[in-house]
Amino acid sequence: MDESRAARIDEPRTARRRFLRTLAAAGLATVAGCGGGGDDGSPGRTDRTATVTSPTRTTTDRETDTDRRTATDRQTTTDRGTDDTPTDTPGGGDRGIDPAVVAGIERRAVPIEGVDPDTSGDDLSAVADVLADATVVGMGEATHGTWEFQAIRHRLVRTLVAEHGLGAVAFEDNFAGLRPVDEYVRHGEGDLDAAMDAFGDYIFHTEEVRRMLAWLRSYNDGRPPRDRVGVYGLDMQTAGDATGRIRAYLQEVDRAYLDDVDERLDGVVASDDRQFDEGEVETLLDLAADLRARFENRRASYVAASSRAEWELALRNVRVIEQSGLRGEAMLEGSTAREKLRLGFEVRERTMAENARWVAEFVDGPVAFWAHNTHVARGTRDEGPDGDPPPTQGEFLARAYGSDYYPLVLTFARGSFAARLRGGALGRPEVEDPVDGTVAEVCAEVEHPRFFLDFEAVSADTDVATWLDRTHGLHNVGLTWGGSVDVNEFRPRADADGLVFVEETTPTEATEGDGGRIGRRSGRTVP
Repeated sequence: MDESRAARIDEPRTARRRFLRTLAAAGLATVAGCGGGGDDGSPGRTDRTATVTSPTRTTTDRETDTDRRTATDRQTTTDRGTDDTPTDTPGGGDRGIDPAVVAGIERRAVPIEGVDPDTSGDDLSAVADVLADATVVGMGEATHGTWEFQAIRHRLVRTLVAEHGLGAVAFEDNFAGLRPVDEYVRHGEGDLDAAMDAFGDYIFHTEEVRRMLAWLRSYNDGRPPRDRVGVYGLDMQTAGDATGRIRAYLQEVDRAYLDDVDERLDGVVASDDRQFDEGEVETLLDLAADLRARFENRRASYVAASSRAEWELALRNVRVIEQSGLRGEAMLEGSTAREKLRLGFEVRERTMAENARWVAEFVDGPVAFWAHNTHVARGTRDEGPDGDPPPTQGEFLARAYGSDYYPLVLTFARGSFAARLRGGALGRPEVEDPVDGTVAEVCAEVEHPRFFLDFEAVSADTDVATWLDRTHGLHNVGLTWGGSVDVNEFRPRADADGLVFVEETTPTEATEGDGGRIGRRSGRTVP
């Protein structure tokens, strides 16, 4: 699978790259047509686009002392046409790509020889050695539907588990909803199909995730419980799953209290995709407070009737109900739709970070979590009033762990991926070239079609270090494809500790029967 997918991007690099390396060897940073200005004083660059039409971008610097990542730089399509100047030959009109930076990255990058997790070789061992020092590793993605991103992260998980004792894998998915996944992977309860069905959207309903769960089940089989790798969700967007778990636990340890609280559990809103009203928020917070008091007052008897681990998991589900209520409460404080969005995002980012910390403590070992780059990176999200973007999950984790949190972003230059289209169906958009001014545009000039770059390891190279400290664009495709690639402002060393670059990508493969799945949270399925 890996060879057939990657064959076309393993061909020799272009003449342009050889030209850039020649310039670097000669100590020349720019020449006319390769970063030099145009006749009118403009940068003399070609507008390389991610769609058929050429996008424009506006830049707003919103950096503060505590929020190191500036706000999202949105890219929109226009009708101003495209520049047909060649971009794969010297002097093709690109913005100034410093050949010394390209050469420096090439010297320090760790090539990723194979993508498929069954690939033999130790090329990712050096990467895992770097990540293994962290308590929590955030493994990002520029899109939710890129096979190479999932496969490389799968390979990294295998290596971290086998060589460094990774304790858990976590996902940008509902905490309570993924309990069947952990029960299958760690204890063999249920089957793989049921475990896969627990995921809430198309993002993880893929053959690659299925393969990883099967591998984890095989790895755990026969090992002592304390040595098994767990699987957890970090999100709190579906409180209904948490109430179901709490009901099952009370059925085991406190049936009398379940009779008293059962109707209130039934009244919990299943999904908080929409804005809660004040009554719903009060219901969630009051229920969580009462459940917490009962669980803590009856801790000894509950643990005796189950186990300490089961009690802690059940209490965490109580916290998820509370988190859902806190998100709704925060959104009620917003005076505009955009402010409500910002306040809701801030609670979500903070609680996902909190849940990641809880998982690390619960398994008493390092955790790797899969989420979008916008969650993984340090800094802020561009949601809300200008000048007040909320901190990311990665920012909250960095504040808690310092250097023991390692944010790894994954990005790409071109290719296709799976994404929800505006009409709701699952499509496979394609990007033809990296957007000007992005990290991907520079990385695409490096000889290796796939590589890992640790920012600390390359810091001794002055040219690369300077580049890492500047603001660039980072490709960003969310859950839904809007017709073009968004571009987040990104300062590599401030916002992350390393990156994985893939030159050309392909879509994830949906598990059988899930080709049009939209997910439980949306409440509908599109063929």
